[in-house]
Amino acid sequence: MSPIRAAVPSFFLARRLLRRHGSRIEFARYAYFTLFAAKRALVDAEFRDLIVTDLFYYQPVAIKLAALARTDEDMLGRLLPLVEEELADMVSPGSPYELTPLITIDEMPQLEETTASGGELEPATSDELEFPESNSAGSFGLVKADMTSTARMHRTLWLVSSVLRDLDQVENLELKRRTLVELLELWGRFITVLSADASLADLRSAVTRHLQTSGDSSEESDEKLEDFLGRSIPAGVAIGGIEMTLSSPKLASVFDVALSSGGLRRSNECVTASLLLLFLLRSPGWAMKAATLVDQAEATWVLTHFFHALCQDAYAQGGAPEDELLALCKALYLKQQTFTSADIRSAHLDQYTQRLRTERAKTRHSRHPA
Repeated sequence: MSPIRAAVPSFFLARRLLRRHGSRIEFARYAYFTLFAAKRALVDAEFRDLIVTDLFYYQPVAIKLAALARTDEDMLGRLLPLVEEELADMVSPGSPYELTPLITIDEMPQLEETTASGGELEPATSDELEFPESNSAGSFGLVKADMTSTARMHRTLWLVSSVLRDLDQVENLELKRRTLVELLELWGRFITVLSADASLADLRSAVTRHLQTSGDSSEESDEKLEDFLGRSIPAGVAIGGIEMTLSSPKLASVFDVALSSGGLRRSNECVTASLLLLFLLRSPGWAMKAATLVDQAEATWVLTHFFHALCQDAYAQGGAPEDELLALCKALYLKQQTFTSADIRSAHLDQYTQRLRTERAKTRHSRHPA
């Protein structure tokens, strides 16, 4: 071995990219291993073909390869079949997509007491733990038939979302649009699948048992909380995943094309995931676009409770544009009830609007006290 070639491992060992493990030398971090594998695929056509032929199996390398390549239309074209394979398994809509019964209101609203803006908020303390990055070599050995539907779908979503986001220099807009529409459908489907997952049922039961032993709740409130967790946790996991993988300004124009084509209104699942992505992107006019989707959507629980709560909080926290975001909140509010007269409707809507504006003012005051 030449002195130069011998110096390379020594340099990497000194920089802690590599480490000694007994008589072997290996990558010190799994992330280094997948990064160097992806860089190898850029210059080795045979190795690249191995990766892209089975994107699901080589997911960690494929994600990094997309981020490095950015123009690989062939890889982009291989994403859609992965999503279609998951969507081919028919799944009945879960509890998050149950329709919310309309509440009929036939009385004028009661006057609400207004409270003065509070003082400064107590500084939040964080108990979050920082977990060290794993040193294990890891493995790509994943057989779909042996995986749960939740785990398989999650891996597919993470792969396709990340690769679609990072192949931003591919010019085939129609292929991107089709992939995004199917992908959003699958993100919405994931909420259903996760809501029926056994691990979530275990979590709900554990929370309920804790409340029962603490004596801080009644049987009725326990049932309501368990039902709420069963519906909201899957939606929360989904929006977190979308934020980590798909939420990027690079996809804003693709989303707009998909929205204008009408493809995002194909199902409650697709509408829900589209609204979550819009909420995260916050691109110009996002609230108005969301209101358009909401107007034509069914009043599902995840829309009228989970997404509505997100929008109300965004408005209270000073979200912009103020008028459009307020209009979106009002549209979601009206999805949940019907009124026996125009006067009653107007009075309740005015009261709701005033309540939102009061919360927004309180937040502004707490951040900038006089």
